[in-house]
Amino acid sequence: MSIKLGQCWIARLSKSEIAVRLDDYSPKGGWTARSLSHGRRVWIRQPDQLIRRCDENGLHLV
Repeated sequence: MSIKLGQCWIARLSKSEIAVRLDDYSPKGGWTARSLSHGRRVWIRQPDQLIRRCDENGLHLV
């Protein structure tokens, strides 16, 4: 899985799946991202939280 900044992903956060855009690397490890649905910043700790790539609308990319 190739993870790059600026990509959009469906991420699993606390039992829910949300569309996020990876903004930066976190000094604590992982990435800081912004939710595409509500605009809040979230912290992605592990790569296995990233389920699949999506577009800016949260739709699955083929």
